[in-house]
Amino acid sequence: MGRDQYWAEELAALGGEQRRAMEFLRDHLPCSDLDCYPFPFFLRFADHALALRDEAPWCGELEWEIFAHYVLFPRVNDEDLSFHRALFHRELWPRVKDLATAGERVLEVNRWCCEHASYQAQDERTASPLTVYRCGSGRCGVGLPGVRPAQRGRRRPAGIRPPLGPLRRQPRLGGSAVRWTVAVFGGL
Repeated sequence: MGRDQYWAEELAALGGEQRRAMEFLRDHLPCSDLDCYPFPFFLRFADHALALRDEAPWCGELEWEIFAHYVLFPRVNDEDLSFHRALFHRELWPRVKDLATAGERVLEVNRWCCEHASYQAQDERTASPLTVYRCGSGRCGVGLPGVRPAQRGRRRPAGIRPPLGPLRRQPRLGGSAVRWTVAVFGGL
């Protein structure tokens, strides 16, 4: 059975927002991801993101496109995919739940990332967020797969973008000023 038929059969068993999320992933992930990782793996990302959307008012208020690209989407770079978001959420939620502003929460996530990973010259492949967390180091730019999944794991949309007006800008760890890790604090 080919990939398209496999995904069509799996999607037929889903409904509502879960199906919408999985269709988004099918349509936006690289074909190699769809071939290398099983459907249930991506369903875990979808279910976790949808639970966050229901649980956190600020996540539920996001437009679908922002939510899908910056909370749901599992890929940050060319790293091996791992399901790390539940772990990151468990670690971060106690640290951020009582903070008054989104800015304070973003800074606390950055502090958490700095406690768990540091820059180290390595090979050219980006490590997965779980690998960086477990090893405590990563190459230049690994701050991106560390900070962004951490932000996403605690209900904050985050992604790479050049500096834009209403976005909170933070220079990526150990990298150039060309790209920024951003967290969205409201509408765009």
